[in-house]
Amino acid sequence: MYLHATDRVFPNSQTNAVKGNIYWDARKSIWLFAMIAGGIAAIIFTPNWGGVMVFFITTAITICAGHSVGMHRLLIHKSFQTPKWLEYILVWLGTLVGMAGPFGIIRAHDMRDWHQRQSICPPHPSHGASFWRDAWWQMHCRFDLDNPPHFEIEPEIANDRLYRWMERHWMAQQLAVAVPLYLLGGIGFVLWGVCLRVAISLNGHWIIGHFAHKDGHQGWIVRGLSVQGFNLRGFGLITFGESWHSNHHAFPHSAKLGIEKGQLDPGFWFIKLLESVGLADRILGPFDLPERDGLTRVSAPVRSYRSRPQRACSPLGTFPLEIPCRAMVAEFPRDDVAAVVIQDRAEIIPSPADDSEIKYRFSSVYLAASSPVDSVSCSSADSMRSSRRASGIRFQTDPGRGE
Repeated sequence: MYLHATDRVFPNSQTNAVKGNIYWDARKSIWLFAMIAGGIAAIIFTPNWGGVMVFFITTAITICAGHSVGMHRLLIHKSFQTPKWLEYILVWLGTLVGMAGPFGIIRAHDMRDWHQRQSICPPHPSHGASFWRDAWWQMHCRFDLDNPPHFEIEPEIANDRLYRWMERHWMAQQLAVAVPLYLLGGIGFVLWGVCLRVAISLNGHWIIGHFAHKDGHQGWIVRGLSVQGFNLRGFGLITFGESWHSNHHAFPHSAKLGIEKGQLDPGFWFIKLLESVGLADRILGPFDLPERDGLTRVSAPVRSYRSRPQRACSPLGTFPLEIPCRAMVAEFPRDDVAAVVIQDRAEIIPSPADDSEIKYRFSSVYLAASSPVDSVSCSSADSMRSSRRASGIRFQTDPGRGE
């Protein structure tokens, strides 16, 4: 199986992007449970409007300026530039979210991105598991490949003394917030402004990531990938633009995530504010760099349908299909077939030595083509056919009950 490389992830001849194991990560699991316990204590034992204000203010600053702008758009994607002192502040604020240090965030992001760029993506990095299982996997476990690729952070970040200090002591960074809050409002402010904030931030980060790889609006798809991003309408404001994940998959270099009309992006507003006072420049937009291979515009929103096959939309429309069997896409001889996106994938059955017999268990797919397709249907649990042979789309099946 051919494996793509990315800016920081480099596979070799021994790398296998599928075979690995999921292990409980005691450190981050205990950390999260402790934050949840403290957050519950804040609500039960110290309910007050001052604590609520502390929670909202600290959450907005650390998520918007820190995680979304500092960690994600600046440190990871380099979508704009700032003076070094401001970069340090923004990244430090991102560390205060309580997810990991700068290196840990880069590694988690880039390894997931590398997995999702391959033709086969395991259930952990694809968010392919069920809701509760994915919650446990993402927030309390880690996925270790048997033969991982080489991961390397660029020297100007990896060798930076301040970033190395943040990485070593990322949990202890909360003290810089906890001490002032304690002096202002006692233990109650600490529980609201540290514990509850971290607990909500980590759970919110996971839940947006989970659904942004499941269903929603799509402006673009990337042909050849088994994992696509979706835009979660109505969440742009509270996620500071991070919910526009279809846009981000399409234009990962862009500082602007809310690209289309009505897509609110407070993170980008903050970047433009920095630019207006001379603290940000070289801001990249969605069309400022060459588009990624396979990028295809989708004219209609993609949504899940769980009951019956539907007719294809207009050209470049989408075709949702319920499949009550385990199946694989055998081949796509038509050049105008843009992508098949497998949703609700539970597992790969099995993990073969080569890619000739890959089978997925899933419940629905989406077909995007540049010319209309009459219909594609699954006639029984052990057969799948195209109702229009001219479409040239065929499936190899494995009998079994649908999910």
